[in-house]
Amino acid sequence: MKKFLTMALVFVMMFSMVGCGISYSDITGDWTAKTINGKSIDEYAASLGCDPSQATVNVNITDNDKLTITSTNGSQKFDYERRSNGIELKEEGKDTVYMSMSYNKDDKTLSYKMDLGNNNIMEVVLEKGKADITSASQDATAQDGTAQDDAAAADDGTAVDDGTAADDGTAVDDGTADDGTVDDGSDYVDESAAE
Repeated sequence: MKKFLTMALVFVMMFSMVGCGISYSDITGDWTAKTINGKSIDEYAASLGCDPSQATVNVNITDNDKLTITSTNGSQKFDYERRSNGIELKEEGKDTVYMSMSYNKDDKTLSYKMDLGNNNIMEVVLEKGKADITSASQDATAQDGTAQDDAAAADDGTAVDDGTAADDGTAVDDGTADDGTVDDGSDYVDESAAE
């Protein structure tokens, strides 16, 4: 009887320990920033004076222990290991822990803290989902002075110029004045006809 009771207690303890860990289904998929330093993404972006898409981050977690963090600054890939309360990230192929993320089962969120230097700690809370940061990276490219030919594919497979940059690298006027109003072109004078 004592052996049976002891074995039963051991099994109960084993199952309770297994239940404490997180499963792949809890963490895999796309995640995006819900808050940064306790502020919503809109509030955080406003405090930086930038577009919300430039202030957010997307995280993709796969069930083969790979994780990718993407922002307007680019992407970084990591290996990860599940822990009882979250995951530990390691740069691909390295053994040193880069960062830890904690999983909150009640809120279904992941969170991490990042030391930005000078005693400046950034705390990010992630929720399931994916933010659109494409427009922000295109805006950032335009602002750094390097124009790109953002060609889209037409139905027949040929490239179509969307007009965001001229072939010679100069910017194309989109008709929006500096004050935000749109120039409808009604005051246009063809100077070549006046000659």
